[in-house]
Amino acid sequence: MTEGPPGTPDAELLTAALRTTHTWFEQHSGWAPPDPATLADWAAEDACRAPDECWVTRRGVCPHGLASWQVVLDSLAVEDAARGAGLGPAAPRVGR
Repeated sequence: MTEGPPGTPDAELLTAALRTTHTWFEQHSGWAPPDPATLADWAAEDACRAPDECWVTRRGVCPHGLASWQVVLDSLAVEDAARGAGLGPAAPRVGR
């Protein structure tokens, strides 16, 4: 398993954080992903929010165990692409 830049969580931690985040989504209402312009603004700072509003690194995990919105949206894009290619459900991919 390759590691990202210093301070970037490893794939195992991000996979666990994605599971925690999806559980959080099931228990909380009123959330919505950020729009592309907001994501771009955060990316310019190499930062992001987690769904619970914690400020984290762009591909990070908050103190409550939630993945950043960037990690969540990247994972969903990979899953959507796998389904579109007829590959069936995909395991979350968190590394780039």
